[in-house]
Amino acid sequence: MKLHEIKPAPGSTKRRKVVGRGRGSGHGTTAGRGGKGQTARTGSSIPAWFEGGQMPLIRRLPKRGFTNIF
Repeated sequence: MKLHEIKPAPGSTKRRKVVGRGRGSGHGTTAGRGGKGQTARTGSSIPAWFEGGQMPLIRRLPKRGFTNIF
């Protein structure tokens, strides 16, 4: 077996999904991103703790106990 003879196992590789290349392709217009909204925009990464503008859990619960600043 030589280096140029090595091939991946059959069925282990998939073709790259080409999106945004016209309506007839099936992945046109919105390019698989759904409709409008925050996640449809480019550069959108919402933090895991973000609750969509709802008051976050950590701020809804009362502060308890003593916090030593030292």
